[in-house]
Amino acid sequence: MESVKEYPRTVDLIIYYPTAQYKQFLRKDTPFELINRIRIPGTIDKREKFLIYRLRQQDIEWETG
Repeated sequence: MESVKEYPRTVDLIIYYPTAQYKQFLRKDTPFELINRIRIPGTIDKREKFLIYRLRQQDIEWETG
């Protein structure tokens, strides 16, 4: 987050097989927003997926001042 504050830019975070704790951390403690869920075809475990989060440059600029 410090790097993004120093050099504002849009950041995408791609997470495979996310844990509940990690998803909760991103939702409650960061300005990242979930933008997409990609399920893996043919899997049994519903947790086996990709989550894509985005932090937009304009949101960082607004937060920093």
